Amino acid sequence: MAPRRLSRKRNSPEQKHALLVRVLRQKRHQKRKTHERAVATNWNSLEVHFRAAGLSLDAVTVRSGGEGCGLGAFARRDLCAGEVVFRVPQTAMLTEAAAVEDECVAAAATLLRAFGEEGISELLVCLRLCRARVQTKDRFHAYATSLPRNAPGVGSWPEIYDVLLANSSLGPLIRAADAELDRWEGLIDRVADATFLPYRREVFCRSNLQWARGMVQSRHFPGTFGGSEDERSPCMVPLLDILNHQGDAEVNVQIHGGCLEFRCDTPVQAGEQIWNNYGAKGNTELMMCYGFAVEGNEEDSVELSLAQASGEAPSELRLSIWGLPEELANETTRWKRELLEALEKRKSAAKGCLASLPITTYASSASKFRIESIEAFLKGQLEVLEICCDELQ
Repeated sequence: MAPRRLSRKRNSPEQKHALLVRVLRQKRHQKRKTHERAVATNWNSLEVHFRAAGLSLDAVTVRSGGEGCGLGAFARRDLCAGEVVFRVPQTAMLTEAAAVEDECVAAAATLLRAFGEEGISELLVCLRLCRARVQTKDRFHAYATSLPRNAPGVGSWPEIYDVLLANSSLGPLIRAADAELDRWEGLIDRVADATFLPYRREVFCRSNLQWARGMVQSRHFPGTFGGSEDERSPCMVPLLDILNHQGDAEVNVQIHGGCLEFRCDTPVQAGEQIWNNYGAKGNTELMMCYGFAVEGNEEDSVELSLAQASGEAPSELRLSIWGLPEELANETTRWKRELLEALEKRKSAAKGCLASLPITTYASSASKFRIESIEAFLKGQLEVLEICCDELQ
């Protein structure tokens, strides 16, 4: 008698899809945990370096700051208002002067200036970050490897988000950021062709440059923190740049005795997160630099260009939730139609972007956070446009 074959129950397409989603989520979760452990190890190396330099970090510990926040700093013990939470020596900061300590970056700086390039401070700091991440003997290696592996700004998000935002006011900014990377790549190629120093093009590839630029744009502080006279020159401050943003955080930063001193003006209990305040920034800047938007952001604004058909309207306007600029409020009758048309066009584009956002189950917490940020950004833009429309009508 032939052996009886057991029939296997086949899953429905819906069950197969649910199983696939569950497996992918588990893999992403495991990958994220592995990365967090690696970053924590790298941060511990940086902490050891700080302590060897005589820096006391007894009041601070670093761990995950929650969904969408990456790492954050937390109080090890109760902190009093006005107490120094931590100090960072200026010698530990990555500035333009520190960037050119590396021979490759120094050679690039010399050649770029010979080519007539100006305003290259940001690029030089980015080049040093790229080098430090792969050079284990670099004094910024522990710092560079403690940074997130992905830049937070919307310009560094996967391409699918570029499609969602193509017709929004962020679209031109994302395209401009891509054009800047194109220019940087061209400069790097010129430098690589002209120098005889060991110069690894792969270290300065586009993805690495994009990562480094994202780190600088989301984490830099005024150059004066690092001792530069130029406030616009970027300065990377380890530990200070880990603090996450809270709009009402009351903090105080001072430079004293060659060190940056960070204080909280309100008490912090043990285990609570230590916040920084990134300052008054609209959602456009928050999205481009930090990759998030704030609902009900009073600093929100919309940059609007007019066709100037009448020859009287200004070419550029900055609209806010407070309405039209005060100095123009009484002038609008001469070009009211042009402004209304421009407002309605932008409103239609924002509504179209909102309607195109996915409303399905998200494959990861990161995609959910990004979609929610885009939604908050677009709603903020619409609020500004509708307030200005109401003012005109």
